[in-house]
Amino acid sequence: MITSGVIFNVGDAELLFASGKGIVVLPGAILDIGGYASLLSNHTLGGNTDWHGVEVRGISTSSNPASQGRLEFKNGNISNAEVGVSNYNRFQNILGASTSGGIIQISDATMSNCKQHLQIAIL
Repeated sequence: MITSGVIFNVGDAELLFASGKGIVVLPGAILDIGGYASLLSNHTLGGNTDWHGVEVRGISTSSNPASQGRLEFKNGNISNAEVGVSNYNRFQNILGASTSGGIIQISDATMSNCKQHLQIAIL
């Protein structure tokens, strides 16, 4: 979980996730994936190898950037996730104004072998 005020940079690294695990970007936080980083499932753990994916949360009724989580995804790769990237609270399956609306920016990046690559909640 990346909390408000934190900028988490992932570059030229491989992050491995266990089944059902993932990254949550809370309002006011930034996840910067670039430099050919890879986020993928850890097949060595066995069982269901799909990881949860990246969740970018925000407050959809607010125009204040500090009320939004932000994903800046460039030149990286997300693979083998249930949902590569979403903008609401999928972990608890809560869809509402206080948990949806994160900002997702993707350029020159790939998502592969995900059950669903992108899931956007529109309220």
